[in-house]
Amino acid sequence: MKKPSNKYNIERLFIQQLIVYPEFLNTLNIKPEHFYHNNFRVAFEVLEKMNDAKEKIVYHTLFARLAEYKGVCSEIALDEAHDFTSYALAETNLKILAEECAKRKIWKQYNKLGDAPLEFIAGVKKIELEFVEQKSKPLGEVFKTFKENYAIRKEKLKSKGSIGLITGFSVIDDNCPFDEGHLVILAAKTSVGKTALALNIAVNAAMFKQKALFFSAEMTLNELMTRTLAQLTRVSSTKFKYANADHSMAIAENEIKACEDNLSFIEAGGMTSDDICRVARQENDKIDLIVVDYVQYLKDRVEKGGTNNDRIGNIVRNLKGLAMELGCTVLALSQVNRATTDAPQLHNLRDSGNLEQDADAVLILHRESKEDTIASLVVAKNRNGKIVTDGKLMFKPELTKFYEKD
Repeated sequence: MKKPSNKYNIERLFIQQLIVYPEFLNTLNIKPEHFYHNNFRVAFEVLEKMNDAKEKIVYHTLFARLAEYKGVCSEIALDEAHDFTSYALAETNLKILAEECAKRKIWKQYNKLGDAPLEFIAGVKKIELEFVEQKSKPLGEVFKTFKENYAIRKEKLKSKGSIGLITGFSVIDDNCPFDEGHLVILAAKTSVGKTALALNIAVNAAMFKQKALFFSAEMTLNELMTRTLAQLTRVSSTKFKYANADHSMAIAENEIKACEDNLSFIEAGGMTSDDICRVARQENDKIDLIVVDYVQYLKDRVEKGGTNNDRIGNIVRNLKGLAMELGCTVLALSQVNRATTDAPQLHNLRDSGNLEQDADAVLILHRESKEDTIASLVVAKNRNGKIVTDGKLMFKPELTKFYEKD
């Protein structure tokens, strides 16, 4: 049985949220055992005592109480880069910590089996293996499944014009269809529009009645909704952002109704690739597309001595496994090295060894400058199709939307 991981970053972020918004202590069912790391557990217990005594929790008062505990204050110091206001994120973090707590209890009981009869231990291990072992399938059985899928794909091609997920962009649908079990990397430099294009694809998929999950480790739900409304209504995102789109809200509501059951947003700040897999598996409906924005922002940790390349490798393998397990496409966004001055190439991907190796396809988006409205979309790797070097899209920055170039 694999030993549970220790969610250091999530525990730290969660404690910081409780410091900034102590009212969460009254609305969330938090227990000391949820914290694996002693310093965070101590900080929580002090916060809980202050809250029970109806003391006002402010930064300097809390730190005065924690001064006697060596190292606690430095570990819980607030990180200005985080948005602590999200109650949904606090709920997600608590759920993750509660699950890890349960895993630790199971692990503890599992290790006690060392004193049990060998036959009992063997029986438990056999049960555990049933969850991970795959049985072989005869060639005839595999061919039968293939024939069934072939008929389904033929019907999909006839009715929708593509064998894969409909993205709304012909350079993808015609040359690199998003297929079940595929991991696709969308790479670009900073501020080129990779999030915008990924959101365009997710919205288009939802409009075609395909189920999409959008995990954002960079943007809040409000920011994602602002961009989505701009795309759907063709009204500047700035108007929605500054509450100056009254005449467009009725249109927006109608557009949202057309795809509201098919697109879901998840704030993924502080999440790991394991967390994303866990959330995706909980969906009741069949998922067609999972977007992860973006790979380098995920909080996976590596063992001592491991490199960032190892971390990215673990993330990519998890996402590829998720695509195969759920029978969907995972579109994972990735940054290109900042040192690149020309149009990016495959080798310019950050930690490119793992990304190139495990991805079924790699798309590279590029604009010469932030002001440029013409973008190139290159299919730089395509395990099941051809390479495309001349894909062109038009970009409307006020709508954060890409269009096919005529």
